[in-house]
Amino acid sequence: MIQRLAPLGFVYAAYYAGVVGTLSLWLPARYRDLGATGTQMGFLLSMGSLAACGVPFAVGRLADWTRRPVFVLRASLLMGSVAMLVLARAETLAIASVSAVAMSISLCSVPTLTDSLTLEAVDRSAEKYGRVRSLGSLGYVLATAGYPIWTSSAPEVAVGLVVLGLASACTARSGASERVSSAGAGPGAVARLISDRRLMALLLVFSLHWAAVGPYHSFLPIVTSDLGFSDAAASRAFALAATAEIAGMWLVRGPPGPWLLVTFALSSLRWLLTGTATSETSLLAVQLLHGFTFGAFVTAAQKLVVARVPQKLRATGQGLFFSVVFGVGGGLGTIASGVSYEALGGRAIFVGAAILELVAAAALLLTLGPRLTDQHAE
Repeated sequence: MIQRLAPLGFVYAAYYAGVVGTLSLWLPARYRDLGATGTQMGFLLSMGSLAACGVPFAVGRLADWTRRPVFVLRASLLMGSVAMLVLARAETLAIASVSAVAMSISLCSVPTLTDSLTLEAVDRSAEKYGRVRSLGSLGYVLATAGYPIWTSSAPEVAVGLVVLGLASACTARSGASERVSSAGAGPGAVARLISDRRLMALLLVFSLHWAAVGPYHSFLPIVTSDLGFSDAAASRAFALAATAEIAGMWLVRGPPGPWLLVTFALSSLRWLLTGTATSETSLLAVQLLHGFTFGAFVTAAQKLVVARVPQKLRATGQGLFFSVVFGVGGGLGTIASGVSYEALGGRAIFVGAAILELVAAAALLLTLGPRLTDQHAE
């Protein structure tokens, strides 16, 4: 078990340190240096979210159909690394743009594929999955905290290239079977999965929650500046939140329904206090609730999804989960945040997020009903 989980944990750490951490800090400056306008930068930076609306589901389906998820994961990492190298060497915005699209398409499926392999390795135990996945959060914290060191000692893109290369090699040596033992699922099985009303209702609930996280992900730095807090307020908030999510992933035990209900309630409180914060200290303190907003949420949500997805469709199910929740939900939440910010201001978008969390909680109660406290709520 440990022999298989250690490489997968390393893939999580490498991906979230290199792609979500280091590259997210480096890319805006890279595009600016190439002469991108604000609109062009916004489009290029949204590539990941746009790709996540459908690519993870398609790639997950490919992994299940070919029954070679390890090969597909390795190919995604290697193609993303090549695209990243071209982006780093690009001398024109046009070449950089094409590379950015290729990189986003290649890498957005890495979490989906790694999730499916991890859930298989831990016998579909969401609790054990959360512990392995927490290594990704640890990688993110270390990468963002050490970003000034990376930029002063070597070209920062080298960090992303190195970690992705190591992750690719680690996956190749993981000992995981190139082919899974179960037969590939046909189109009929996929159609039945998508027509599962309970599953789709749950994904809608999860999407509402993740849409409510949109103001935090996209506008917290702008809002903290509007409120007159220090330039470091947002980065400190992100670091505290990422640290807290590690604990949240280890916290979930028992039936997932109550954990999700508590998560939505505490997240609502978090956004309300964020939007009405009067000091930087209070703003930072409340971000510790990210342990529930993301850590407990992703672990509990996975438990419900795994219970409804057949073993032979595990990568497809993970792709559907990622595309609907983080792709569509996250994308719509970010767009709504931008429109609301222009019309109502920064405080209002967090108050709106607090209300949306309560809507998600009500929708969860309607979806699960008396099965809220069931172990798997099937």
